[in-house]
Amino acid sequence: MGGLAGSQTNALGFETELLADGSQKGFNWGDEAAWESDWNKYDDSYVDAVDFVFYTGHANGDGWMLSPPNDGFLSLSEVGGPLDRWGKQDCEWMVIAACGPLQDDLINGPGGGDVFRWRPAFDGLHMLLGYATTSFDNTEEGRLLVQNAKGGPGIPPKTVRASWFRAAIGSQPAGQGVWVGALWGISPGANPGNDHIWGHGSVSADPKSPTTWIAMWLPI
Repeated sequence: MGGLAGSQTNALGFETELLADGSQKGFNWGDEAAWESDWNKYDDSYVDAVDFVFYTGHANGDGWMLSPPNDGFLSLSEVGGPLDRWGKQDCEWMVIAACGPLQDDLINGPGGGDVFRWRPAFDGLHMLLGYATTSFDNTEEGRLLVQNAKGGPGIPPKTVRASWFRAAIGSQPAGQGVWVGALWGISPGANPGNDHIWGHGSVSADPKSPTTWIAMWLPI
């Protein structure tokens, strides 16, 4: 998304690895075909109709770039509060492989904001994963994410959170100030912090109306 050279291959790696594991394809739309409305107005038929969403492109602490017919940028104000929220139907995990949206004063200093601003967008969504800082365009995040989550001969599958952190470590340059992160909520009987992808370990119940919130970051 947004003309980045690595985005198409990055997203294709995510898709290819999941299809090889037996998952069914929901959609793979880029650039002009990646509509903002698929994330809010019509999310029940698109983003919230699949288990695992992977976006790569341009983002900041308030949201990420998508294409019209809306305004071309999905901001928090367009998905939270009284609007339809993620996880109400099916979506468990959402990865934003871009420069955000998990900025926070704790990582970025004054002006970074409060990462828990994303709470209103959760309505059963298990985890939002992304970066708290600038990230670098690459072709590897999607493939590494799913490979880590599936495991392999003699290599046990990793949690979604650990898989994303390892994918970031494997695709982002060290020593350049990149911080990778994850955000999730906990409700009675539901803690998705150690979720695995389907078929490769435990998956939490949907955390409806979380009473506790956790944000975790790791420097690369």
